[in-house]
Amino acid sequence: MSNGPSRTHIHITIGSLLVASGFGFAYCRCVNSNRTLLAELTELQSAIRRLQAENLELRRSEEASRDSAAAAASAKVAVLPPGSEIDAGGVIEGVFRIKEFLAAHPEKGIPEMRLLKDEDWLARIEGMPLNTFAAECKALASVRELAQMRLGEMVGLAMKDFMTANGGQMPASPGQLALYLPPNDADLLQGVDAADMNRPHPWILTHWVFQKDPMVDPWYDSTLFVATNEWGTRMTGPGFALEDAFVAFQKAMGSAPASSSDLLPYLKTPIDPSTMSALFEAMRPAPNAPPTVGSLRNPPGGETVRGPQH
Repeated sequence: MSNGPSRTHIHITIGSLLVASGFGFAYCRCVNSNRTLLAELTELQSAIRRLQAENLELRRSEEASRDSAAAAASAKVAVLPPGSEIDAGGVIEGVFRIKEFLAAHPEKGIPEMRLLKDEDWLARIEGMPLNTFAAECKALASVRELAQMRLGEMVGLAMKDFMTANGGQMPASPGQLALYLPPNDADLLQGVDAADMNRPHPWILTHWVFQKDPMVDPWYDSTLFVATNEWGTRMTGPGFALEDAFVAFQKAMGSAPASSSDLLPYLKTPIDPSTMSALFEAMRPAPNAPPTVGSLRNPPGGETVRGPQH
């Protein structure tokens, strides 16, 4: 009897090891395969998320493009850039220029200007020369005057509604009209005072109740007057008086004045000499160029404009 392992035992042991090794290799291959599949699945999910994000961004971009196109199609003429074919007369360019002028001189603006629409700016700038600093001031004054008329209409109608609601009683102060104005515009009553009937005002036969005198430009300005269901403005400032004298001088002499002192005999309203000199220089298109005066009044009709009665 042999003490060592038999050949048969050795064969069985070797076979068992081979089988075990085979299972081990198979297990390793299975684990590695699962890990590979998991990595591929994770990468695929990331790719899907990236594609979804790109698709969402593309849709947003397309929607933004459609919105921009729609906005451009519905835009008003006044927002078109200068030089557009529709701006053959240069009116839109003039509006842009005056709005830039206002941005450079914000002290010349009034809150009522927010009541204006693009067509209002167009209507006031059309035909206005903008070749001098004085001309730009006057053009902006014309825009302000129209804004005052818009406020005057609101206040005049508010007075009518107030009196209807209070048995014909007149409002004692402008603040009582706040409830009869659009809520977002009640602040425009600031600066409205009792009318001073001793100062020049539109239509002597009308008894004006309130007035608003913004006084934002020392050369060209206007005052709003309001009565019951009636409103009007009066252009004020030495610029208009000096222009009247300028035109009278040209008619009499056949040429432009050489200095502001030449206009003294033609002035109907006294003007401070320093103001007169500054205005005269502001009427020059360029240094040392002869001064020019364009349209004397805008809107037509001189110093006053009257609101419609309803």
